[in-house]
Amino acid sequence: MWDVVNEALADGDKGYLCESVYSTTTGIDFIETAFRTARKHDPDALLICNDYNCHFPGKRKKLIRLLAS
Repeated sequence: MWDVVNEALADGDKGYLCESVYSTTTGIDFIETAFRTARKHDPDALLICNDYNCHFPGKRKKLIRLLAS
């Protein structure tokens, strides 16, 4: 099991993604790249996207948007 993407979603109404070097330079593409790279190197692993406060409606809405995309 690998925690591939950690705390990528912004809190509250602060936008969609947390500001980081990854989100600033590539936008949301860094998430897909991270998962594809992890899968390539460990094809049988359970790959995890880890975030917090997803029980709050605003954050949950962002998580659902991420999963749907």
